[in-house]
Amino acid sequence: GLAAVAALAVAGAGGGPPPPAAEPVTDGEVRAAVQRFSDAYAHEDPGALGRVLTSDVVRVLPGGRQQGRAAVVAEYARQFDSMDITGYTVSGIDGRGGDAGRAEGDYTVRRASAAPFGGHLVLGVVKERGKVRIRLIAATPT
Repeated sequence: GLAAVAALAVAGAGGGPPPPAAEPVTDGEVRAAVQRFSDAYAHEDPGALGRVLTSDVVRVLPGGRQQGRAAVVAEYARQFDSMDITGYTVSGIDGRGGDAGRAEGDYTVRRASAAPFGGHLVLGVVKERGKVRIRLIAATPT
């Protein structure tokens, strides 16, 4: 399930020493990360998306999975090329801080030439070298 995916994402390749203790993120930092992600998607800006993601980010959807910033950003860039996105919002956000913050809500993608679509979104948020970033993206389209 999602917990196993999150555990794998946090565990990384394994075998080495444990990572240094996490620097906690606040509820406000979690909400700000969600907003930065949403703004980058709405503006079809792969560079801004890359800046809000950790280097080892994992994106999981029912139809596939990408791991690592380059793979995840490439998938979003592919979406941007194929859809004329006019907006992206995440509503009903339940965001909680901690060693690994978590945000959950419903997303809606609006497009110029087709009906909007959306679903449920869970984001895992951490501090990476002092910067608040997203480490896990789990989306379930409706």
